[in-house]
This record gives sequence, C-alpha cells and structure tokens, in this order.
Amino acid sequence: MAPERMWSAYKEFCHIRERALMTGSCDLTGLHRVCPTVLLPLVDFLRRTEVPWIPPNDGALSECISAAVQEQLRIVHDGPTYDQVVKLPRGHQELTGSLAAFSRRHDWGSEYGGRNALMYLIGELVHNVYDHSDSSNSYLMAHRDDCGKDMELAVFDDGVTMAGSLRRSGIVVEDDVLAIAMAMNGLSSKGEGRRGYGLRSNVRMCVQGLRGSVLAVSGGGAIEFRAFEEGRDDVQEGYELNGNVYRLAGTLVSVRIPFQKKGVNIYDFV
Repeated sequence: MAPERMWSAYKEFCHIRERALMTGSCDLTGLHRVCPTVLLPLVDFLRRTEVPWIPPNDGALSECISAAVQEQLRIVHDGPTYDQVVKLPRGHQELTGSLAAFSRRHDWGSEYGGRNALMYLIGELVHNVYDHSDSSNSYLMAHRDDCGKDMELAVFDDGVTMAGSLRRSGIVVEDDVLAIAMAMNGLSSKGEGRRGYGLRSNVRMCVQGLRGSVLAVSGGGAIEFRAFEEGRDDVQEGYELNGNVYRLAGTLVSVRIPFQKKGVNIYDFV
C-alpha cells in the first residue's frame, strides 16, 4: 500500500479551515492523528483568527494544540514526541541550544539517516526562515508515527513567501509554483555569491538518499517531491492553490523520512 501523500495532508488542513470558517467554530473532535503538515498551519490559523475550537478526543493531541495556540511552548525531554510544537526564537543567535535539544529528543535521527543528516536537514530548513521569510512567527515540529514507519518534520513561517522573497531581491517571478521550483533549485534572493535557500541539497538528500518526500507550500503554490520505487524516476508534482485549497499566508516545508538504520553521507548531496 502506497504511503499517504503529504499534499493530501495539507488538503486535510484546508478542509478543517474551510469548515471552521463556514460554521464559526473549529471542531477537531474527529482529529485523531499527529501530522505536522496539518498541525502547524492549523495552529497558525487558530492563533490568527481566534476562532473558537473544540479539542480532539485524544487528550495528548488536545494538549499539544492548546499549548501551541496559547504559545506555552518549550522543549520537553520526556513524554510523547508529538507534544512538541516549538516556536522558533526571534533571533537566530538563540537557535543553537533549541535545535540541539530538539534533535536530542528525536534520538539524533538514529533511525532516520543519522545525526549529521538530521542536523543538516533541520539547520537548513530553520535558517531559511531567518534568511528569507521576514516572518513574525515560525514553528518547528517533528513526529514519529506510532508504528515507527516514518518520521515527519515540518517548519512553518507566516512570512513573505518564496515568491515574495525573490521579488524583494529584484527577481521577477509572478507564479508561486515557479518560485518554489526556483528556490528548491538553489536560486538565492541574497545576491550572487551569497547563501541561497539551501533547499536543493535537502530535497536531494531526502528523496534520493533517504527515499522520502518533501512538500513545499508557499503563497499560491505547492510542490511535492517524492521517491518512486527503485529503477524509476523520482516524482515532482506542482499544484496551484485555488478554490477550496487555501492560499497559504507564509511558507510550509514538510519532510517525511521512512524508518531506516543506515546512515546517509550528507556530502553526497551538498
């Protein structure tokens, strides 16, 4: 059975949001799974709109969402992994300790490519927020599913989007899907010779090295990169966000890595 697409998870968030706007309250009683691709934009929606919400029947999941909405966020070193929605500090100087504690909580990626791969992955995703997004709020979350089949990691920010960042630097791009593709291929909004998005190496490492998938949603576009079975080309699919699929006020990048004991050499992909 093929794994669920992360694009489907983002559409689940859109359906929750749409129902909440139609009814005037956000009923989460039927939400029973932990999925960063759903939870991070959901937390942002609940915080910004202050719409009344009905908690999930799952008590731990309810506590996770409540703490995130109320911004009672901290690194906890025991208990289930999904109580962790981490708000990133305003200044990147405060990052080091937070990211180390976060990585230690997830066993340094020992079952998902190894310590170097996990730290590189998280570091690049988080630093892109500080380098490009101009956001007021940004969040990090990871969850290993109950069956131990995969780990999903997501970073969300409420900033200017990938297309907005490129336009600010003088790069004319009107199409959000194209902007994501350009950023994912290493185009820098910081000028020639400056640090770019750094996402190209992450995509290659996750898809080619770890046989996982990456979803980027930004503004009115989305692209999902995923590994196909051995011997066939990897897949890249783009989506225009319209109709009942919410145009995201910011950027969400999610990564899903299947369980594996083997380590990955990051220098094969950077």
